[in-house]
Amino acid sequence: MATSSAESGAQALEMLRVACARKEPFDLAILDLHMPGMDGLELARAIKADPALRDVHLMLQSSVLHDCSPEQLDQVGIQYHLIKPVRQSQLLDCIANAMGASSLRSKAGSPEKPAGASLADRGVLSRRRILVVEDNAVNQEVTMGILEDMGCRVELAKDGAEAVAAVAEKVYDLVLMDCQMPVMDGFEATAVIRSKETRDRSKTRLAIIALTANAVEGDRERCLAAGMDDYLAKPFTHDQLREMLGKWLLPQRATETHAQPGLGAAEKQTSPAAEGGEARVPSCPLAAKGESPITRSYLANIAALQRPGRPSLLVKVISTYFQSSSELLKELQQAIEQADAEGIRKAGHSLKSSSANLGARQLAALSKELEEAGRTHSLEKTRLLLNQIKSEHGRVVAALQAELTGVAYGQSESSL
Repeated sequence: MATSSAESGAQALEMLRVACARKEPFDLAILDLHMPGMDGLELARAIKADPALRDVHLMLQSSVLHDCSPEQLDQVGIQYHLIKPVRQSQLLDCIANAMGASSLRSKAGSPEKPAGASLADRGVLSRRRILVVEDNAVNQEVTMGILEDMGCRVELAKDGAEAVAAVAEKVYDLVLMDCQMPVMDGFEATAVIRSKETRDRSKTRLAIIALTANAVEGDRERCLAAGMDDYLAKPFTHDQLREMLGKWLLPQRATETHAQPGLGAAEKQTSPAAEGGEARVPSCPLAAKGESPITRSYLANIAALQRPGRPSLLVKVISTYFQSSSELLKELQQAIEQADAEGIRKAGHSLKSSSANLGARQLAALSKELEEAGRTHSLEKTRLLLNQIKSEHGRVVAALQAELTGVAYGQSESSL
């Protein structure tokens, strides 16, 4: 891929016109918003007004998300708005989505690469319809944010019953299925979907990936036995989810994996989670005084998913966490007072999962202990654990409130 640079809007416009006259046109132009003489929006408008240049793909970069409204970007033909400093992975994804898989593959002249490895693969994933089945509000926002960042078309079901109804009504390329949900859990929902596929032989087998934050021995086997195709432990990263989608959605992989349902990536996974462990939510003591209760890289990953012209995703996720975690603490208090082991398990599980997604690892570890106490009906220490959780939760909330202040002043999302 050939590249050139210009120091001003006028110079860039002239370079584009000369290249076009030589029949060596540029495929894409990355414009800086603030340039001398002609800013990025004016340059984009000039490019789209020129019949010889109007097919050039346009991306804009600036230092502040709210420099431009979505309407302004649409009017001048900007496809993506990137916030500086730009991550390499973000830039590659945007280029792939803007230009399309076939275009990039033909220009590169290279064969298809393994799942998730090439720009062309990212372009293929960007056209896929994904159903997210998840009841945890924080996990919903994070998972959907990652998928939308890849360009996927995303829909949400809040429990297994909604998932069954959605699959019966619409065609999806893949389902991300949480295992533990109210009304109907992921295991039962998958079994119902598979049963309907068996009865209706004209239906293509739908790829269903289990999402679980559990550390219970045999859970992975239960997922495969229920008819799920693979297994992804929460919280997962952007790259892990992209790799999983690539394994099951790219054409060369889909034929291989669906020929042997229940095998493939799940059989080869070697992470602790696949063997019944859970490396991401370890048991650990409370943090030393003065040590941050948040691993800030988790917040940085969420902030990096911000889409042009949208309200701040990080603010939305943190605000959702404030509300849901407070409600879960009340549920835990009530369940402990009533010696309701199942209620303790469910609330502890949900608090563990959402806390882990925000990098509150010690709070997640304490919640995991409480979840296990409920699972095994070992209720003697639950009050002590709840007091520790309340204390750590207070520290987490204070740290997250500081992040919200940073976002309000335009600091956090660009500097995390």
